[in-house]
Amino acid sequence: MASHETRVIADVRPLEASPRRIGRDFLALLDSGAELLPVGEARDAPELLLHAPYLPRHAIELFDAVYYLTDFLFEEGLDFFVAYVGLRDPRTRRVAKLHPRIFYKDSSLVWRVASHVIRTNGEDWIGKGDVKWVRNGDGEHLESDEDTTNL
Repeated sequence: MASHETRVIADVRPLEASPRRIGRDFLALLDSGAELLPVGEARDAPELLLHAPYLPRHAIELFDAVYYLTDFLFEEGLDFFVAYVGLRDPRTRRVAKLHPRIFYKDSSLVWRVASHVIRTNGEDWIGKGDVKWVRNGDGEHLESDEDTTNL
């Protein structure tokens, strides 16, 4: 199993640029060839994400990634940001792919990234990441491993 370095970064701040500039920079990145790779329903129409309120207005750089963030959005049952995650090539520093994700604060006040979201007429379901086998008195069963979604 690979070992990963652990670092705590306590002073992450948004990039110093206006919301309008962040949006223009994001669109310029796409115009220069970066791919927008949504999943789910947006996969067939990624251009829907390129308009308010889904156009990013803030950005953060952390490690070898840039996170383009929308304003905080409110929908019934879910308060969230759309975050476009772009991993930088370590040599060129170029972002070639942008992955839209939902960043939300759960009921325990932990910031998480939804592994997936399912919305139906009767209920909303936020995916809680990976699963793990848990053994108890009834035997073994699969359980969500919510820590895999923590930001």
